[in-house]
Amino acid sequence: MMLSGCFRNRGNWKRCFFFIALSVGQVVAESSAVADVITWQSVQAITGDGDVDTTGALVYAYNFGPDSGASQVQSTTVGGVNFAAFSAPVYQANVQVITQGNATLSETPGELNGIETAAGSGSFLSLGASYQALLGTAIASSYYATMTLSLGGLEAGKSYRFQTWISDSHYDINLYNRVQVDGGGNTTELKGNLADAVGGLGQYVIGTFTATGSSQDISFNGLTDVSGVIQANKNPFVNAFQLRLVSSSQVPEPASMVIVGLGTLGIAYRARRRSKG
Repeated sequence: MMLSGCFRNRGNWKRCFFFIALSVGQVVAESSAVADVITWQSVQAITGDGDVDTTGALVYAYNFGPDSGASQVQSTTVGGVNFAAFSAPVYQANVQVITQGNATLSETPGELNGIETAAGSGSFLSLGASYQALLGTAIASSYYATMTLSLGGLEAGKSYRFQTWISDSHYDINLYNRVQVDGGGNTTELKGNLADAVGGLGQYVIGTFTATGSSQDISFNGLTDVSGVIQANKNPFVNAFQLRLVSSSQVPEPASMVIVGLGTLGIAYRARRRSKG
């Protein structure tokens, strides 16, 4: 219904209010579940502390890993960014969803497992102790499945930077290799061990997006090796991630849309009454 035709008779304004409220309400409901498209930068090889993005302001950052044992995940600070510990059982049936703060990691039909990805040789030992702590553990799927990371606490209209690491210096080639990262339908691929040897390092990537709702889903899928010689599918895994706030843009929040929509209708109705008087 066009706004210009809302008040052709006395009863139409009620229908207009209902129509606008219904339409804006639908936008509000949908905005909280939108998976915004992430624009990925070029994938980069892991080299040192300088890999860690410091653009904008930190929202939250997590270091994934086991909840117990010699490789139990710890909080660590790399490049001035503190990564809080986010743990999963070394093995426990039916643990498919884990939440820490505003971040939730989920998987089905297998389980989420904390794993060790460190090595006692190779390029891994050239990293600083804090970076080793970040890349020496991870959370993986126990099955060839999709892991989904849900980022909560976002504000519509604000721009964010997301950085994640995929690295397996332990080189469990029969389980892990490359990982496809999907942000709103736009994908990129990271290899967990560029040297294809114990002690080798993987890659990281940075993506940017503007939130249109309160959450953003990012999925991780395991892929076969690059050459395709190994045909078995691989399990997805991820070592760590951080979310950073860059700036606010001019995307209106849902609440503002409600006010503007109803306000516009009210002004039009008042003008219509004056013209009749």
